[in-house]
Amino acid sequence: ALVVPITKMWDLGTCDLIVEAVFEDVGVKADVTKKVQAVTGPDCIFATNTSALDIDEIASVTSRPQDVIGLHFFSPAHVMRLLEVVVGDKTAPELVSSAFAGATRFHPLSRRCSTSTTLSRRPAFFTS
Repeated sequence: ALVVPITKMWDLGTCDLIVEAVFEDVGVKADVTKKVQAVTGPDCIFATNTSALDIDEIASVTSRPQDVIGLHFFSPAHVMRLLEVVVGDKTAPELVSSAFAGATRFHPLSRRCSTSTTLSRRPAFFTS
């Protein structure tokens, strides 16, 4: 199976891709991001499923901000076949390529959104 449920944080150590979907609060997401990155390897893609929060603010609390990206699945995901790939200022180019390759397997309508401008830091959705 491609998706495996876990009950213990250290079970994340062998994951290739983690998409967190905790409450939409930057503090909660930053805390989860930091804890998850502490138990995962350097090749693990860590994505936040935020719809409106700043990827760079979430990544800023980690020791690996280059390894944080946004994968925002529209809801309900099985009906809304759109996935935003949100790239932070420090997101590594290799991670963007890997995340996009994986994202297109989940959703054929994956689109890149950058957080590098003031306009795109505002809550919004790419829908056209």
